Amino acid sequence: MLDPPLYDVIDPEALDAVFEPVAGTNRPNGKIQFEYAGYTVTVSADYSVTVDSNEARMGARPPTERSHDPEPVD
Repeated sequence: MLDPPLYDVIDPEALDAVFEPVAGTNRPNGKIQFEYAGYTVTVSADYSVTVDSNEARMGARPPTERSHDPEPVD
């Protein structure tokens, strides 16, 4: 379960505006994709929504550790 739920953090009116017709033409294609809480969320022009685990996309490997840049020495 996503915390907070996706519907609490997404503005549906903004999504509607993205796929709104422009200058009398429809926008039947396209998608918006973003990362949220360890998932990739895809919203398509037909308003279908898919949520994929980033772990599944990466072959269920744990994230790699990244070293921090050393602090500058005077």
